[in-house]
Amino acid sequence: MPRGKSKAQLDREIAQNLASSGQPELARLFADPSATKVFVREMRHEIQKQQTRATTAAAMSARPFTVKRLEGNHRTLFGRYPNETEARAAADRIGGWIERDGRVIYGPK
Repeated sequence: MPRGKSKAQLDREIAQNLASSGQPELARLFADPSATKVFVREMRHEIQKQQTRATTAAAMSARPFTVKRLEGNHRTLFGRYPNETEARAAADRIGGWIERDGRVIYGPK
């Protein structure tokens, strides 16, 4: 029973179709296995960046209040909180401040 076309055959056909439709750059990509690997790696990296951005945005929207404090001469993140009341309690407890959207909204400026 035939299993179908191999990956190499499919890649050649895709390259031929792309070349005949006026897209030689994409055709070269499918014609060269090393170029295909580079493309796949770059696309995977872009997808991971998008997923990380989405995860970070979701976490920030769920906990928009950031409590920070001074340690030595630099600011450090203490925690993120879902509401201002919890954030104020934490900021008061550690002597820190609250930021939201990059602006200080409570504590020393």
